[in-house]
Amino acid sequence: MILLIRLVAPGLAAALALGQASAPAEKPFMTAGKDVPAPKLERSIAPDMPPAAEARGVGGIVIVAVLIDEQGRVASAEIVRGIPGLDESALKAVRQWRFTVTRVDDKPVRVRHVVPVSFAHRLPRVTRADDVPELRQGVVPRFPEAETDTGERLVALTLLVDENGHVTAIGVESGAPPWTDAALAAVKTWRFASEAGRSACALRLEARFLPETRSAGLRLIRMAAEARPADSSMKIDNDATVTPTGAERTASPAITENAPSESPVESEIISSAVPLPSSTPPPAGVSAVESVVLGPGVPDLILGRRPVVPPIARLDHQSGAIKVVFSVDADGHTTVHQVDGPDVLRAAAEGVVRSWTFRLLTSERIFLVATIAYDAESATAMATVGRRDLGL
Repeated sequence: MILLIRLVAPGLAAALALGQASAPAEKPFMTAGKDVPAPKLERSIAPDMPPAAEARGVGGIVIVAVLIDEQGRVASAEIVRGIPGLDESALKAVRQWRFTVTRVDDKPVRVRHVVPVSFAHRLPRVTRADDVPELRQGVVPRFPEAETDTGERLVALTLLVDENGHVTAIGVESGAPPWTDAALAAVKTWRFASEAGRSACALRLEARFLPETRSAGLRLIRMAAEARPADSSMKIDNDATVTPTGAERTASPAITENAPSESPVESEIISSAVPLPSSTPPPAGVSAVESVVLGPGVPDLILGRRPVVPPIARLDHQSGAIKVVFSVDADGHTTVHQVDGPDVLRAAAEGVVRSWTFRLLTSERIFLVATIAYDAESATAMATVGRRDLGL
């Protein structure tokens, strides 16, 4: 019996060792666009815009690398190129996406795929008179989350808009917190269309917060020159709050119907984004091209084609992101220096960037980077400031 145990034990040890040696390692993966075609997106969940990012007007495209398992589910996701404040929301959404199963020799395989996640703000719906410039950028005032009051609340603000469409000063004419806070946070992200030869103008914003829809109805009217929120000789620091006195106080707002019995609020002058302190990123330009978002410091995009998915890529269900490094001369015309990304999308992305024309305020050449994200049906672009050495 002892001899039998001695004979069996080595065999058992050898079998165990063989079992450990033959334990399956982690399954390798294929790379989409290189080893296998990009899988088609079957179900997507739109990312939630974080309230803090929405209040600051932050948006753009987050690039995420996903590992898709044999059932088409996202096994893991990581940020390749992120935007502070948006990354976690992008990952949360992507982890719920489903893709078609990729097969090699009729066997399902895992695939590593890079996908773009777009964060875009919807422009506020504003009723405006014909002489009010068009709103091109900005967020909708958020209904205060903690408020349960069933009555309407009215807020009136006076905006000073310069010739480039920036809001340079804001005057609070009526209303009370937290309604005025919500309106101010939104207006500080606004940018209006600029027009050649147009001087600065004063506008009155009338915001009616509606509890039944938890939204705000907005109306803009143009004010007389003498009704501006601040005298042109008044010096206003960027972070200062000035309460005008005497003749400097503005008139009461034009909203009187169903006004709640609140104490009148004196006008305050609150410096906005222009001029900017050196520690604050410069404002983004206004894009006149659909589906193109401009980052901080990028000048106005006044002409060009919007990005669209190439027909071949659409048929093959190709998706991905293209990075285009380019420069803009003093006339606003672009020169493409470098294009990176899937071959089937590169020519289309380069053609889009070459068609763009910017409005430069200086004669110095600037360097930009365009990230164009293509999915199965649509494309969006984000332009950011690059480096002079043509890198990121």
